[in-house]
This record gives sequence, structure tokens and C-alpha cells, in this order.
Amino acid sequence: MLESKGYYKIMDNVYVNYSGSIPIWLRSDKSKVHDLMTNTFSGRYEIDNFSAGLPITIQRNGQVNAGLYARVNLKKFTFFMGANNINNLLGQRRAYNGNIYAGIIIG
Repeated sequence: MLESKGYYKIMDNVYVNYSGSIPIWLRSDKSKVHDLMTNTFSGRYEIDNFSAGLPITIQRNGQVNAGLYARVNLKKFTFFMGANNINNLLGQRRAYNGNIYAGIIIG
């Protein structure tokens, strides 16, 4: 059953998702900078005031990135945090890219 935001519910409180991107670039582009095609498979666990997920992204060049994110809903605030590449925490020696993020939603 397709649920909100493109996730499929596979059992109570557990959802999965696939998303992909195919960048469009031209050989005439003078900057010669372009993104790689990516395929992302993501699992999410969600209950009333909490959700957490683990996205796995596979790039066209074979690079695999594991991410992690969480969201906590309080009465008037929502806190969220995550990282798109936690491979170093999983034992990989090199990290080619990465970011971390956190924020508060008020209202």
C-alpha cells in the first residue's frame, strides 16, 4: 500500500522507499561539472512522536553511502537530525562526501 511521500508500508510502523536521479548534462557544458546517477533505498520506522530512517545510496561510480536520520515531535516543536554518509562509523576508511544536519521546526 502506497503511503504518504512515496513510502510503502510493509508492516506496522515500517516503511520502505526507492528514489533515483538521472542528471542531465551536455558535453558542451564548459564547467565539465555534473552529478552522477544515484539510486536510494530507504527504510523508516515511525511511531506517533518519533521516526528514524536508514537510506542507502548507490552512485553510478559504485560508491555506496549509508545515511541515518531521526525526527522527534514535541508539543510545539519538532527536532530533526541526520547525516547522508555515516560510512566512517561503519568502518570504511575513506569518505568522499558527507554532511550532517539538524534543525527545529516551530509551529
